[in-house]
Amino acid sequence: MELTRDFERGITERIAADPAFASAVLDEIDELLLAGDDATARGMLRALVMGTIGVDALARPLDTASESLHQILSTDVAFPSPGLSAIVSALKRELGVAAS
Repeated sequence: MELTRDFERGITERIAADPAFASAVLDEIDELLLAGDDATARGMLRALVMGTIGVDALARPLDTASESLHQILSTDVAFPSPGLSAIVSALKRELGVAAS
């Protein structure tokens, strides 16, 4: 399922208005990854990263080039779940969100 720009903009706006929403989105991303829906999880993760700390800031703790992280979060690339899970974990640490 491909996410629309309106959906991504809605998530970004909601995060700005309600920072606790980021925790709920991260929990949903975890559930999607467990269910094997990597494409939807990737889209939501991209929206969350863009709506919070940005790719460049997240690339540092992952010890990854920001260009590579952009590519991993792209809907055009099928990156395995373990890589996405590592991104979720790093984003939780950077946002100060407790692991669920």
